[in-house]
Amino acid sequence: MDPSAVELPTGIVDISTGKILGIFLLVAGAWAVAALIRLVTDRLSDRFPNQRLLVKRVQPLLRIVIYAVAVYFIIGVLSPEDETLYAILGSMALALGLAAKDLLNDLIGGIVVLFDRSFQIGDRVQVGGYYGEVVAIGLRSTKLVTPDDSLVTVPNSTLLASGGSNTNA
Repeated sequence: MDPSAVELPTGIVDISTGKILGIFLLVAGAWAVAALIRLVTDRLSDRFPNQRLLVKRVQPLLRIVIYAVAVYFIIGVLSPEDETLYAILGSMALALGLAAKDLLNDLIGGIVVLFDRSFQIGDRVQVGGYYGEVVAIGLRSTKLVTPDDSLVTVPNSTLLASGGSNTNA
């Protein structure tokens, strides 16, 4: 038996010192590339101020892609059996589904608000303790400007759950 390999029960992953070192190098490399992307995008946003917001929006997406590629290669290094891989992917899908539950509620609420047309842009409404003029209706949220000129973002799921009053109706 190879002393650098740890024997786990059948169906799990064979972990060796070389694999651990490879995973460490992949994680360190992904972190370094993400830091480099952060540095380059910060410099680009300073150099091109009119494109600053676009560059700042792209930065997190690039970092997510870098980490996703790193996870893909880590799975390749570990090379788990199919059943183990499916169990891991299923667990990740369940976790993402539970984490995105509120976002999905907001999206469904946004569709209902758009089709129900209980209020429109320009209407004065009171929702969830906030009163103001509707300036934007999106799929995820509705934006109100209060009388003291504050911008309030109300999730669309709150609009459905708490109801509201439209003073223009």
